[in-house]
Amino acid sequence: MFVIVYDMRLRHVRSGFTIVELLVVIVVIAILATLLTVIYMDSQLQARDTQVRNGAHKVAEALGVWAANNGGRFPAGGLSSTVAIAGGVCTDGATGFVGTGRYICTLEDVLVAANLLPAGFTTALPVNTQVSGGATNGTKSLAVYPCGTNTQVVFYALESPSQDDTNNFNTLVTQCGTASSVHDTMGMRGALLFKY
Repeated sequence: MFVIVYDMRLRHVRSGFTIVELLVVIVVIAILATLLTVIYMDSQLQARDTQVRNGAHKVAEALGVWAANNGGRFPAGGLSSTVAIAGGVCTDGATGFVGTGRYICTLEDVLVAANLLPAGFTTALPVNTQVSGGATNGTKSLAVYPCGTNTQVVFYALESPSQDDTNNFNTLVTQCGTASSVHDTMGMRGALLFKY
C-alpha cells in the first residue's frame, strides 16, 4: 500500500524573482549594453579614420597622375587662389585644404576636372572634428603642403590616431618644416609623403 505524504511547505513555493535577483539581472544587462556601445562607437571611429586615410591615398595618387600627365608639374590651387578654375586648371594658389569650397580654386577642383577624383569627393569624407572654425563636412579633412623638390605631404584628420600615425606625422612635420599649426589649428593627425 502506498502512502502519500503531503508537505505543507510545498504550498508556499515562490514564483517570480526577488528584488535582488531582478536588480542583478538589470545590472548585468546594463553592463553588457555599455560594453556593446563602447565597442560599436570604437568601430565607428576606426571606420571614419580608415575612410580619411584612404581618401589621403586617393588624393596623393590622383595628384601623382595629374603631375605625370602635365610634365611633372604640381597643380596650382588652394590657399591664396584668386581665380576660379578655368580650362581644368587653377592659375594660382598653393597648399592648404584640398576640398572644393575652401578657397576660390582648389586641388579638388583640378582633380575633378581631370576625372581623377569624383565630384564631391571631400564632402563625402568624415568631418574634421579638431579643426578650428567647426567644419560641417569633410572639406577640411585633407591638406597638401610641399616637402622638398617634387615631393608633397598630404596631412589628414584622424579622430583616434595610433602611435604609428603620431610618429609618422611628427617625423613629416619636422622633415617638411611645416608649422605646428597643421596640427593645432587645422586639426591634422596623420600624414602621407608622396613624390611626383
